[in-house]
Formats: sequence, C-alpha cells, structure tokens
Amino acid sequence: MIVREASPTDSRRARPLERAFTELLDRLDAPRAGSAAPIDRCRFVVEVDGAIIAFADATLGGDRVGAITDLFVAPAWRRCGAGRRLLAAAHAWLADRRARAIELTVFESNREALAFYEAAGYRTATRRLVKEL
Repeated sequence: MIVREASPTDSRRARPLERAFTELLDRLDAPRAGSAAPIDRCRFVVEVDGAIIAFADATLGGDRVGAITDLFVAPAWRRCGAGRRLLAAAHAWLADRRARAIELTVFESNREALAFYEAAGYRTATRRLVKEL
C-alpha cells in the first residue's frame, strides 16, 4: 500500500472512485459546505497493485487554517489503514506549510466517519444546521 501525492495521470484512474464518492454524498442527501479560496492544495492517493483505492484532498487557506475537503476509501478497502495513512499524509503536508489548525466537515448521518475523525483527535467545534426550502 503506497500513499503519495497524486500525479496528473491519476485523474483518469481515480474517476471511478470519485463517482462512488459523489454517489455517497447524494445518498446522504445534504448540501456540501463551501469554503474560502485556498492558497495551496494537494490530492493524496492510496495505490495498491496499480489501482487507486482511496484519495484525500487537503487545502490551506490564507488564514493558515488547513482543511481536509474530501477523503474517500473504496468500500472493499475500508478498515485496512488506508484512511489513517491518507490523514497522516495530509496532516504532514499541512504541518509543513505551517497550518495552525485543520478543519473538516462530516455529515451527522455518517457515523463511521465521525468515529474515524474523533479517533484521530478531531472534536466538534461548531454545528451547521440546514433547512430545505
């Protein structure tokens, strides 16, 4: 299992995983939060035997607050350490850029992700409420 920064050639190979991630967001039926324009960004991928099985996107804002904007592991590869490795790579990348904090958004209904991030040391700082019109 290799965790690395994505290369331009990974875009095509990551499309099936990105579609699966979009389908998951659609099933959660909640709008995605917007964010301020980042000053730097990086995508990380996890590759196993030439296949991309997970990805994470990290950004750094002008206020030196980093964000994990997306993190997705193919269902067949969950609970094997890919998510932890991606998070560690994103944390290291943000620390190298002197981020003072890291934030992310998790849907309340995604209990597995909530437990994952809490185990990594994240805590709830605010709660975003949404009303459909």
